Amino acid sequence: MQERARNAESETTPPLTDLRQHGYARIWPQLVNQLIALGWSEADMEQAGVKFRFSLTLFGSLYRANGAPFVTHTIGAASILAIHGAPPTLVQGALLHAAYTHGRLAKAPREPLDPAHRNLVTRQVGPVIEELVRNYRRYPPSMVPIPDSVDAYEEEVAAVLLIRAANHLEEQLDFGLAYANKVQKRGTAVLGHAQLLLPALGYDRLLAEIEAAEQLTDMPTSVPASLQSLAKRSGQVSE
Repeated sequence: MQERARNAESETTPPLTDLRQHGYARIWPQLVNQLIALGWSEADMEQAGVKFRFSLTLFGSLYRANGAPFVTHTIGAASILAIHGAPPTLVQGALLHAAYTHGRLAKAPREPLDPAHRNLVTRQVGPVIEELVRNYRRYPPSMVPIPDSVDAYEEEVAAVLLIRAANHLEEQLDFGLAYANKVQKRGTAVLGHAQLLLPALGYDRLLAEIEAAEQLTDMPTSVPASLQSLAKRSGQVSE
């Protein structure tokens, strides 16, 4: 199991009350400024930079279904984990979490990964991050049974589910799902795992944010229907 989170935000601060008002990064300078404020070492920040630069080669030409550049999503997921006290390896891995599911190295879920692609990722970011992003593809939340006890989670699965939780929250920020005209099919499985796993690992605050986002997503927005479907008609990709 992963080490317990060192929550970076006060537990007295209320969770999200508006998906358009949040403190998570969406661009690289914002994320670096957050890491500095969180007291990250220069070495850890340099390693985050290595992962970010590699992510640009994988996702730089992609856009999410809501019209945002794909890297804003990976930066956002990394920011969520950093803000909630996740260790640097998980934050860095979040910058590349979709390496084998989207972008130029992507494969269909049942298709074996190309060994040359795995070697490339390992050379660029090391074996630990390569294994993490490979497990992200290997363990989709809907394919992982929710156990009776949190102790039943294997460490590699728990790490993936933490990133999945951040991924799920990021997707809802700024009413992103409304602009994508997309139904979040994995949401139920992600939430079920999050409710069991996150409190046990000290991510109570992250769980509160996710649950608040779930409620806020159901609130009506003023997004015109024509704009909700615009990105989808443009053939953009999502996760």
